[in-house]
Amino acid sequence: MDRLPSISVIIPTFRREDALIRAIASTHEPDLDVEVIVIDDSPERSAESSVVKLGRSDVRYVAMPTPTGGRPALVRNLGIDLARHEVLYFLDDDDQVLPGGLRAFAEALATHPEAGVAFGTVRCVGPDEQTRVRYQAWFDHVAASARAVRRSSWLTAGVVMFRGTVLINSCCAIRRDVARDLGGYDPEIEVYEDVEFFTRGIRLAGHCFVDQPVLLYSTAVSYTHLTLPTN
Repeated sequence: MDRLPSISVIIPTFRREDALIRAIASTHEPDLDVEVIVIDDSPERSAESSVVKLGRSDVRYVAMPTPTGGRPALVRNLGIDLARHEVLYFLDDDDQVLPGGLRAFAEALATHPEAGVAFGTVRCVGPDEQTRVRYQAWFDHVAASARAVRRSSWLTAGVVMFRGTVLINSCCAIRRDVARDLGGYDPEIEVYEDVEFFTRGIRLAGHCFVDQPVLLYSTAVSYTHLTLPTN
């Protein structure tokens, strides 16, 4: 591989300054060209002072011109428009990318120039051990499913559509040109808009599976759709 692609990390945020600072810190990746775009969806621009205090030239703060009232697709789509780098990575403000995660995405997409999307596996953290274990079991199950169909983007998309998602937003990266060809996230979809977006990307441009944990996922907030399969 001649060189690794540059990465734009897009972090939508809403009134979670402490978690946001941890998310930003996790994006540091030596010897990789990374820019971070923080997009604040709060009307009072609550994250601005925290981001400015970091004094990092690689981190841009942007306030949504019109706060969306909880429509992350619109916030992420602004990030797609603003991104300068070749690969986009959307990090939720309460999660963290694991050390080496961004490099793993860059290496995977450099090794597989035919693929438009890369996604990896998830490690969970959270205050309640029972919840954390339950979520980790779910993520381990879907990682096994993704591993089984990794050689076929059509099978991977089919598994997502007909058997249950094998990915979530912050364990995926996508080439900027592919994201723009897709027209971004669909703001009319209220739930699973991230799954729909990346599945369209896989169907349009193919994928590669990064068989390692790339995301530290917070289970502090419970989502009822992350339930273990019964068989």
